[in-house]
Amino acid sequence: MPLQMGAAKVVPFVAGTIGYEDLLGYRTDIDGTAGRADKDIWIGEAGARASLQPFWKVYPNVKSRLWDLDQLRHVIKPYLTVVGFAESDSVAEQRDTLNVGLSQRLQTKRGPAGNQRTVDWMRLDTEVTWVDDSGDASSGPERFLWNNPFIPLSNTHSGLVPLQDRRSSNAFGPQRNYFGYNYMWRVSDTTTILSDMNFDIQSGVVQQLNIGFSRLVLPNLSYYIGSRYLRRVRVQDTRGHVQNGSNAFTFSAVYGLDPRYTLVFSQLFDFDYGANVRSDITLIRRYHRIFWGFTYSADESLNKQAIVFSIWPQGVPELAVGGGRRYMGLGDTVDY
Repeated sequence: MPLQMGAAKVVPFVAGTIGYEDLLGYRTDIDGTAGRADKDIWIGEAGARASLQPFWKVYPNVKSRLWDLDQLRHVIKPYLTVVGFAESDSVAEQRDTLNVGLSQRLQTKRGPAGNQRTVDWMRLDTEVTWVDDSGDASSGPERFLWNNPFIPLSNTHSGLVPLQDRRSSNAFGPQRNYFGYNYMWRVSDTTTILSDMNFDIQSGVVQQLNIGFSRLVLPNLSYYIGSRYLRRVRVQDTRGHVQNGSNAFTFSAVYGLDPRYTLVFSQLFDFDYGANVRSDITLIRRYHRIFWGFTYSADESLNKQAIVFSIWPQGVPELAVGGGRRYMGLGDTVDY
């Protein structure tokens, strides 16, 4: 079958935001540390995002009972984003950024004859990001993000820059040229393998690598096993010892006790420290359209323990109360 493709599409944007949200806030000279707090400063941002409509090729003769394949369709979508900045003073200087990516899908048909559905058998998203005036090699595995500019950013270190805006920071956004990928292999309807990586092009070092295995054991159990590797991230423990990087093992499980109660357990163990980092156990109670949950959390990295109560209506996450947002939807993951 011949290759099929669509037309190109370009989306301009102004005053968007890009960068990696670490929840800690970024320090910047514009907050007065450089003695320029009384100076009017402006910053401008413009850019464009361009992409081709997906093009694909179908392989109708692919059949495999072992891999549960019935035909294959390879879908490819290239895209790029370019962002440029202008400012009236160097304290507000940003890094111009170019992001080029390729999104790929291998799709197949699964299900009984007469009721088949199309699923992504494999998914691979790759991207390369270049920045102007890159930072030093101590930078961590930042990621280029296509953010919603209407979502405010926090800036907890600034006394003069509004707390809801962090685009004034000269450290905001990717600081190094990097290559990254995000991979998913849906081995079956109940088993998935996941992986992602950040590779620093300038130093030739893998900054972050995650590999995970997700399994659904019908009818009432699902679990995830994964490994997370980090490099160049300097952290200090409670004893004053400095560690470079992290190599952690992650396990989580969701078990449906009955149609009303669901139990969630998660564990993070760091091999570099040789100790548990965090343990969480949550009990979720389901009513007709309302959920509530109790969570016990023990964070040994911060030497902190907590008990959290949360409640939320089904399908309306904005009305949630408490710290259980990440558990929304888990009450519907098991069937009886």
